[in-house]
Amino acid sequence: MIGLDPKTETALRARLPKDSIVNPKLIRDFYQEYKSSLPVDASPETVVWKRDRQRAVVDITFDFSTPPHNQFTIENSGRKHMMSGKATQELAATAR
Repeated sequence: MIGLDPKTETALRARLPKDSIVNPKLIRDFYQEYKSSLPVDASPETVVWKRDRQRAVVDITFDFSTPPHNQFTIENSGRKHMMSGKATQELAATAR
């Protein structure tokens, strides 16, 4: 898991105990329930499933880091600031 705060990561890990059968509905439910705590672009469709048929296991990667294409730099008094995800939407909403 990449990019989650410890509390939210613990909640996700509790839904997906190690060495258990993965239920995709539990993953979708997590994204819905924690939507306000996740990056704007977070979606169950971005979960990477890596199957190892020989060992009959699947590795799941959750990457909640904000993608670089969703970032932009603003200059304010000669300083540069990186903005992304929720901050970008909030900035756009206040600019209207």
